[in-house]
Amino acid sequence: MGKKQAAQDIIEDYRAHLQDIHSWFDSLVKRMEVLDKGSGLDCNQKLAVISEIGSEFESRGGNRVGEIKRLAGAVVDVVSNLESQQVEEQVCLH
Repeated sequence: MGKKQAAQDIIEDYRAHLQDIHSWFDSLVKRMEVLDKGSGLDCNQKLAVISEIGSEFESRGGNRVGEIKRLAGAVVDVVSNLESQQVEEQVCLH
């Protein structure tokens, strides 16, 4: 029973991190869309916002993606073959 609970905890941690990274990507995209649609900012202000978004992505993106890959590997170890294939496909698509 303890092994099953540990496996479930790993899966839930993966799902939570996956949802978190999706939300983070969505927020980055929304911030960029605002610039494209006309935010009332001049070119220098837009460039500053783009630079800020790029810096955030570079500083946080690698760690987040690395953590998702690590958790995906742990999930693959505890689920069935069919489910592990789905996890591997998710990681490759992201």
